[in-house]
Amino acid sequence: MDHQTEQSERESSAEPDAAPVESLRTVVATALAEILEYLHYTLVLQVDRAKYLATKTAFFAAVVFLGMVLGGTLVLVAGALLLLGLAGLVGSALDNFWLGAVIIGFAVLAMPCMVLSITWLILKRRISYSLKARYQQMKQEQRERFGRSIQEV
Repeated sequence: MDHQTEQSERESSAEPDAAPVESLRTVVATALAEILEYLHYTLVLQVDRAKYLATKTAFFAAVVFLGMVLGGTLVLVAGALLLLGLAGLVGSALDNFWLGAVIIGFAVLAMPCMVLSITWLILKRRISYSLKARYQQMKQEQRERFGRSIQEV
């Protein structure tokens, strides 16, 4: 009988324990569902934010591109009109329009060539001086460390 009494006590005690466990499972499941819903909401928000930023960036890139094209066209047309006016001025001074156009056209083509040539000469001179100074310094350090430089070997 003692054995039956213990078993009935266990069964009766198991039933009250099942309710709190189920209640805890329900609470945890509800909390987990809420957390997952908030996580989903946050992810959707981030995706929508990225889409919005991409759209906004593409729009402003298009605006900048069109502005650059229009600005470049404006500068190009203004330059062409200026050069035509100068060609007309030189041509009227020489009593020959086409000669003015040739002179101005040559000047327009020659100027960038001259600027690039002069820039290259200046750049080449600077590089040459800095390399000479650098290698002289290295040779001096070699003489101090080893008693001779690589040129003397």
